[in-house]
Amino acid sequence: MNEGDLIEICPVIVLPPEQLKTIHNSKLHDYYFLWGPEQDRPAIALGYGSIYNHSYEANANYRFDYDSETIDFYAVKAIAAGEEITVNYN
Repeated sequence: MNEGDLIEICPVIVLPPEQLKTIHNSKLHDYYFLWGPEQDRPAIALGYGSIYNHSYEANANYRFDYDSETIDFYAVKAIAAGEEITVNYN
């Protein structure tokens, strides 16, 4: 995979803001994204989106597509076959 290649388009399940506290107290705590212009709504990415591991030297990045309700993952450098895909959580 080359730099700039699309890795995956992940549909998301967007929850109301009042459910954010519930997610913090559940097993989903490590798997959600903050969603929306105010980043006040929890969202769970389907596909592999919520389970890519963290790295400060990540080989992928993600972009929120609020209109399509997807998180789109792209390679930020070449990724060899069999290499783990990582994103920077920060």
